[in-house]
Amino acid sequence: MKDWRRNLYLIWAAQLLALLGFNFPVSFIPYYVMELGVQDPRLVTAWSSSLTAVPALLLAIFSPIWGFVSDKYGKKMMVSRAMLAGFITFFFMAKAQSVEGFFILRLLQGVFTGTIGACMAMVCSMVPPEYLSSSLGLMQTAVFTGTAFGPLIGGIAADALGTRVSFQVACVLLLSGFTVVTWLVREVEGPGKNPHEARVSSPFIGLSMLFASRVLLAMSFALLVSQVSIKAMAPVMPLFVKELSPETSSLSTLSGLVISITGLCGALSSTFLGRLADSAGPHRILAACTATTALLFLLHAIARSITGLLVLRTLTGFVLGGIFPTANTIIGAAVREEERGKAYGVASSASYFGNFVGPLAAGVFASYLGIRSVFILISFLFCISLIATRRVASSKANGRLGAPEP
Repeated sequence: MKDWRRNLYLIWAAQLLALLGFNFPVSFIPYYVMELGVQDPRLVTAWSSSLTAVPALLLAIFSPIWGFVSDKYGKKMMVSRAMLAGFITFFFMAKAQSVEGFFILRLLQGVFTGTIGACMAMVCSMVPPEYLSSSLGLMQTAVFTGTAFGPLIGGIAADALGTRVSFQVACVLLLSGFTVVTWLVREVEGPGKNPHEARVSSPFIGLSMLFASRVLLAMSFALLVSQVSIKAMAPVMPLFVKELSPETSSLSTLSGLVISITGLCGALSSTFLGRLADSAGPHRILAACTATTALLFLLHAIARSITGLLVLRTLTGFVLGGIFPTANTIIGAAVREEERGKAYGVASSASYFGNFVGPLAAGVFASYLGIRSVFILISFLFCISLIATRRVASSKANGRLGAPEP
């Protein structure tokens, strides 16, 4: 087997192990906050939101810095660094004695981890250009799988062994990923200089490009709202599950299932809906998915049972899976070839910001207006996104990026 292909499979396995570990606490962070002594429901929600949102913001800020370091000292070192940092921070999270100490460790996690970008950059540096798309597609399956199943397995571990032991299990996964990369992956250069090699750029550079095209602005907003809808669930969904099923003994497992099923359905539907967009048109599929998602989140607000919530989360995952590929397809068609990297960089910045603002907004709304208000807010945001999408689709001013618009 060729070195680059062997490395690809090993990096995929390491990425999967790491993301499973990183996503372990998603289903039980509010319960761990209560275990650390916080009992006021409003404070539990506020702490849970901050513990979820702030690391995402720090990841957005520090990822470009670590990318610069990787260009200078090697990409394998940066992947190993991110996984080892995850192991160390999770090890001490399992021993946290206060919510403040837990928060500091989450800050350190945001500063020193970030395996997705590091692994993608490493793959881009060693894979031949003709195999790049399929290789990155394979890596994306690790992201989907780890994000979908991490909360579920973490919830099961927390219910069966306790939250602190669940952190320790996550440590084993992270250390396993670190071991695979450090001792098994051989850092090799691609054949010649790879023009597709990941370039490091700050997520805050080039935001002015958003206003150069209605298309880019509308699609970036669609991606932002989608990320908000996903990340906003982390601090509130465990509490909502407890509200709907207060007698259930395995709350962490049930919360993990409710959170994970959306990601799993999205992973399964994205390919199908992306192909459907090729024949029906991406604007139509995007509008249909956005409108359906807005309706489904409105129905979340009136859910009265766990069964009904599971059905809604399943359907939501299916339609959310159509938003990401169609929005990115529309961006690619709206810009010149030489400007696609910048355009997708801006869109990625919007997603980063959604990761940050989602949990934070959910915490504020849930604390002051109740958990169900979060679903109404998200439904409203999708309605705005639908209006923007429809205006872009019907406008004749959808020129390529850089072309002046009237």
